[in-house]
Amino acid sequence: MARHMKTSGTFLASLTCELKLPGLNDYIDACRRNRYAANTMKHQAQADLSWFLRRMPEITKPVWIRFTWTEKDRRRDPDNIAFGKKFILDTMVRMGKLKNDNQTWILGFEDHFQRGPEYKVEMEIYEYGPAAASETAADNGDPSRSGEGGKSRRW
Repeated sequence: MARHMKTSGTFLASLTCELKLPGLNDYIDACRRNRYAANTMKHQAQADLSWFLRRMPEITKPVWIRFTWTEKDRRRDPDNIAFGKKFILDTMVRMGKLKNDNQTWILGFEDHFQRGPEYKVEMEIYEYGPAAASETAADNGDPSRSGEGGKSRRW
């Protein structure tokens, strides 16, 4: 399905962030070190990313994102590297480039990994369908308008 989505969406933007984002293992270690270390790590990553994401257009429709992660060596596992997308999406939301990083707005991902002389992540962003402004109240946290008698929807 990801292949179909990539080719059927409307290309929105291509961005390159030339930095090494913390991996999942780094984040877990920070969480175990003390209760503020992981928060500091996230805020530093978001500050670094905001410089790269400032020229990105605002996203007005649901998107599918292709990530190409470039590493200098093969020391980190792919799933550890791809955890960096958490920081990217959170930064996009914080900057107002993306309304939300829930499943209404993010339809899917594709991750590719390669070696190169510098750490970087390249993103290709594709838009799909009508604007997601009509997301349900349950998706944005208002149980009183969820259509389920005030009960929030749970999976």
